Amino acid sequence: MKAILLLVSALGAGAAGTAAVVWTAPHAATFSAAEPWDDRPGPDSARVGLLLAAMEAADPVACELIGDNLGNGWWNGDAWGVGRLSDARPGARAARDSLSGRVRDAGAIRRLAATLGHENPCVRRAAAAMLGRSVADDAVLRPLLEDPSPRIREAALMAAGQGERMALREKGEAMLRDREEPVATMAAWMLGELEDPASVGPLTGSLERGGRQLRIASAWALGEIEHERAVPALRQALRDPDAMLRAAAADALGDIESPDGAEDLERLVKSDPDRQVRLEAIEALGDIEVARSAPALGSVLEGSDVELSIAAAEALANLDDLEQAPAGLVRAAASPDARLRHAAAHALGEIADPATVQALTRLLDDADPEVRRAAVEGLGEIGSRDAVPALTRALQDPDPEIRRAVAEALGEIEED
Repeated sequence: MKAILLLVSALGAGAAGTAAVVWTAPHAATFSAAEPWDDRPGPDSARVGLLLAAMEAADPVACELIGDNLGNGWWNGDAWGVGRLSDARPGARAARDSLSGRVRDAGAIRRLAATLGHENPCVRRAAAAMLGRSVADDAVLRPLLEDPSPRIREAALMAAGQGERMALREKGEAMLRDREEPVATMAAWMLGELEDPASVGPLTGSLERGGRQLRIASAWALGEIEHERAVPALRQALRDPDAMLRAAAADALGDIESPDGAEDLERLVKSDPDRQVRLEAIEALGDIEVARSAPALGSVLEGSDVELSIAAAEALANLDDLEQAPAGLVRAAASPDARLRHAAAHALGEIADPATVQALTRLLDDADPEVRRAAVEGLGEIGSRDAVPALTRALQDPDPEIRRAVAEALGEIEED
């Protein structure tokens, strides 16, 4: 397949050179979004080389944007050409589409493996992502995991994680003890991508005894695996002096959704000095969904931090078997912030406490249509006939979607 790379350098005052890349491939095949990823024709060695060279020459931000999108489902899915500029290049689209397929070309695989030691981290990351998702045998990656260069070992672990290479799991666990912490940290990330409960023990060890970044990565990985065996170590990490580790551990406990972690998370919500830790703990309690967390979440609504209050209201909406709405949630429904009023109205509807009918009916006249709609839906969930007069008046709401929601709410009350 012929491919032409055009690099146009543009130098501005005080700015680094940038490069624009144009590919043309007159005979390149196209394929649809419905075609399975594994069946798409992948790029050959020349195409891979062009991509990596273009990324190396590009502005670092542009390079990162390209790297973010590799493997994110690039395809030429619109057969009609609708929504494209009239002079868009079909050949460039076809070349782009080839990069979304699995790399099968032996030369391309060799080129990607050789690029894992590249000095540009963005290029190295792209090579790792494409190599991991290629058809390369695990035997290609295994020696790279033992390379003397920590840069190559780290990139090889990224490739193994990107490709979810389960056969390399034990090697990844052993590399949690790598003498270079960035390598060990990437090993933890790889194991989190594999999501195998067998890795809980090694990751727990690195959470308890590793360096800072390794401990944070291990907490994240344990959350990805979602196994309750990790809960005791994560609960202990919630008491660590490092706020970032506490936040990562709180997030992981939310992913695991074990009620055993709720009490420690409630303590963080009430008293941790770090705002991000409190936010992660609030969201984790919403994921764990136990009613006993309502008082701790309700206490957040009494504070002045609107973002934390919104998160607490959203978490309260998720709690199972919560029958009585915290007083702070009712007061939040009268907040000057429309986002908080909306979150509070939604939570009141999910809790369905009949004592909150009056608070919701007051919101039927709210200036924000999203708040009005949440109030209507909440009243329908509660199902109290005390709300019928206010809902009947709301049939005159100027928003047709709200009028439709009112009709549905009245129908639900009638059925009850």
